[in-house]
Amino acid sequence: MSTRPFLLCSAMTLVASAIVTPGAALADPPKPTIESPRDQARKLAMEGERLFDEGDYKTAILRLQQADGSFAAPTIKLLWAEAHEKLGQLLQAQALYQRVADEKLTVLSSKEFRDAQRTASEALARLEKAIPTMTLVIVGDPLEVASLTLDGAAVAAARWGEPIRVNPGEHALTVEIAGRPATTRTIALKEGQSQKVQVQTAVPAAAPVRSAAAPAVEPGGGSYAVPLAAFGVGAAGLVAGAVTGAMAMSSMQGFREQCGTALQCPPSFQKELNDAKVLGHVSTVGFAIAGVGAVLGTTFVVWQAKGGKTNASVRIGPLGGAVTGAF
Repeated sequence: MSTRPFLLCSAMTLVASAIVTPGAALADPPKPTIESPRDQARKLAMEGERLFDEGDYKTAILRLQQADGSFAAPTIKLLWAEAHEKLGQLLQAQALYQRVADEKLTVLSSKEFRDAQRTASEALARLEKAIPTMTLVIVGDPLEVASLTLDGAAVAAARWGEPIRVNPGEHALTVEIAGRPATTRTIALKEGQSQKVQVQTAVPAAAPVRSAAAPAVEPGGGSYAVPLAAFGVGAAGLVAGAVTGAMAMSSMQGFREQCGTALQCPPSFQKELNDAKVLGHVSTVGFAIAGVGAVLGTTFVVWQAKGGKTNASVRIGPLGGAVTGAF
């Protein structure tokens, strides 16, 4: 076992505390010894040191944490931080090294405490270069991102595009885009590595959609399937635009009442606010499709009434509808 300055009281103090007068020893039975917090911390720290030297860093961390809770000392925190570093938990180690470096020592502080503080400062400089970073880059419309979580913790929108310090190893990134199921991927980083991770908001390529071909229309009569289909697309867009628009207006009104007209909402409201904005976008697209459908339907009715021929088809996809063919 390596020698470390964890004895929180001197041997002379322990000996002195055990001395009793002969008379007292004969007159009264010995009283049970009550350990002081300093003595408890010393025993726990020594056990933590033994576990550290044996390579059982996880259990050593528990003992050192208990020791520091009984009697806080820079030397205990230093070994506690070193155990985290051995496990690759650089962020936890950095936080403890910082606590040691920030300790307010006096001229009466021991040499061991001063040495621990100097060692912690050197470790902080080393970890500054060793801790990896991950930058989440949004490709597309950020408003479509419903949520991002890294290792189960939500990543606030304010941190998108900014380097995020993480421990070396594998990390789980869960991405939820509005209107799509959440997806999770694993990202591995080594010490000192910086990596940019792209988050795509674009809708993946859709599967081929069904086409309803309209029969050729003879001059002055025939089927009105094409204009009816166009009007149908327009009607569907109108309904979608009206419904989502009403929902968006209601939601946004609520946010303005709670967060002000500038929508300076707290982070806990961010997901609901993003959903409301997405509904607004959907409503706009719906009304645009309604307008296109109405214009196309009217155009075909007039064209056929004047004896025009057409061999066209109507295609309906996830983002609206279109009419194609020869006229």
